[in-house]
Amino acid sequence: MWSHSNASILIVQNDTPDAHATESMLLRLGYEVTASTEDAAGALLALKTRRPNIVLLDLSLGADTSLLVAKRCRKLGVLIVCTSDDPASQVGPTYGDAPMLLKPFGLEGLRLALK
Repeated sequence: MWSHSNASILIVQNDTPDAHATESMLLRLGYEVTASTEDAAGALLALKTRRPNIVLLDLSLGADTSLLVAKRCRKLGVLIVCTSDDPASQVGPTYGDAPMLLKPFGLEGLRLALK
């Protein structure tokens, strides 16, 4: 997929402590975090202005807002990794069959999801 030296990541997470923890792990793994936002509006703006390679998309934003961000990512060719704290959450073709990362996740789980 992407090497650490050239992958930029947008974090879309409505829980600030989770977003900070995720950003810290990404930096430890050598990724660049282009932005972190807690809602769909911020995500759509960051997709337009910062053009990340990958979006870590929290599905708990709500079905409509997460889906809106996912559709925009697919249109732009941006890879998605979905996150959720609900083990029953599933992603399908609308999310580009993105990998699902169950929260809480650690450094190794994040590394594997981005592989």
